[in-house]
Amino acid sequence: KKFKDIPDNIIESILNLSLEKIEEINEDLFDIESLEELKKYL
Repeated sequence: KKFKDIPDNIIESILNLSLEKIEEINEDLFDIESLEELKKYL
């Protein structure tokens, strides 16, 4: 409920930025498929 005043698109943007950072940092550890799996848990 902390996020109730934050528009969904803002939250989505933050999550997308986080995924991009994860991809950059772990590009050798994660392939595209594992990133898609990771998104399921966010």
